[in-house]
Amino acid sequence: MQYRIILPKSVQKELEKLDKKIRMRVIVTLQELSKDPFAGKKLQGEHAGQWSVRAWPYRVIYRINKGELVVLVIRIAHRQGAY
Repeated sequence: MQYRIILPKSVQKELEKLDKKIRMRVIVTLQELSKDPFAGKKLQGEHAGQWSVRAWPYRVIYRINKGELVVLVIRIAHRQGAY
């Protein structure tokens, strides 16, 4: 089963701002997420219900909707300010 990746406009803008090399790294990470979104790290506390995966030096923060097979990307941010 392949999950559909949804990038809101704000996340698309964040992605476009990245250096080309890093942007490609994030895109590859998103492609991998479509195959196995549970490979990321489940977040806790105020970020409960969200997941994080590394695309060094960035983090992709997302939610998983198992019923609709959807991964909603919430944020793409540098690791120092991702949370």
